[in-house]
Amino acid sequence: RVVYMRLRVGASAKSSFQAASQSAWALKPIFGFASDLLPIWGYRRTPWIIITAITATAAYFCLVTFGAALPGALACGCFFFAKAQLSFTDLMVESTYTEKMRACPRYSSDIVSWVWAGIGMFGMLGVLIAGPGLDLLGPFATAGLAIPF
Repeated sequence: RVVYMRLRVGASAKSSFQAASQSAWALKPIFGFASDLLPIWGYRRTPWIIITAITATAAYFCLVTFGAALPGALACGCFFFAKAQLSFTDLMVESTYTEKMRACPRYSSDIVSWVWAGIGMFGMLGVLIAGPGLDLLGPFATAGLAIPF
């Protein structure tokens, strides 16, 4: 939202851009089919995670590099690819821990607790970094903090 405000995008366009970038989460079933039907070098998950990570890194790099000079639609595209990486990785982690739970049902609750503890802790870390980051660095430089992740 802050990025679109800095880009001086109107309210209706901002809503459209946010909806479009969030649509990456709706593509999870397609991501699942693609990873299962199109393995890369015999692997169903890792190469796809790497590809989406590279794409998201390029999107964040574009946001950081061009900042306020980006048209709203291009910023929306950057956010779409960043969210697609999150969505895809989320799906791959879910499928991996589901397989682990099937293989060893005795540890199912431990696996789920571990996954959600990590999601909670790193979510809080993200909030702790994003708030001061927006105040101190601005929205575009703060997006750069997401590049290694």
